[in-house]
Amino acid sequence: MKVVKIALVFLLPVSAFGQEDDIQQRIASPFQAPVNNTPVAPVEAPTANPLDNFEFNGLIQIGGVLQASVYDKENNKSYWLTLNQPGEDGIMITDFNDEDQSIVASRNGFTKRMELPDPNIVTIKAAPRPVQAQATRPATTATPVTRPTNTNDIQDASDEDVRKRMQKVAEEIRRRRALRRSVIDEGSSTNTNR
Repeated sequence: MKVVKIALVFLLPVSAFGQEDDIQQRIASPFQAPVNNTPVAPVEAPTANPLDNFEFNGLIQIGGVLQASVYDKENNKSYWLTLNQPGEDGIMITDFNDEDQSIVASRNGFTKRMELPDPNIVTIKAAPRPVQAQATRPATTATPVTRPTNTNDIQDASDEDVRKRMQKVAEEIRRRRALRRSVIDEGSSTNTNR
């Protein structure tokens, strides 16, 4: 029996020390970082959306066909895209919301909702006009222009002048045609006399 008691005396402190270490590990010191034995999964970097550099610029509807203007800020390129039709570089407008003026664009499996920005209207102050220096001119005597007081007479006189000029032009055309005929007739009569 003595051997058993001695073995129990030796085994008891060893097991008590093992429990004491576990208890101390479980009780965290306020000055130490918490111990977490669970493995942490590596954080994957989110893949960049190829539409992050795009902005929605405007809308136009011609003949019932809605088109949206989208600008690529990275490549400095604008696109006019029709709703539900694939456009250049694989960009497509899949949805349009008229209430908040927004579109949903897709490209290579990525989608992005874009709103039409509010216009920022800036007034530009007009620059003052430059003051022109008045040049000194020699004094000249100007003859006063007399204008008729009745403008109907001016209109009637103008119309009458136009009619007279047109008659003179018509008379000149008739005279030249007659002259050509006479030259042609004289030429043909001299050819037949030979």
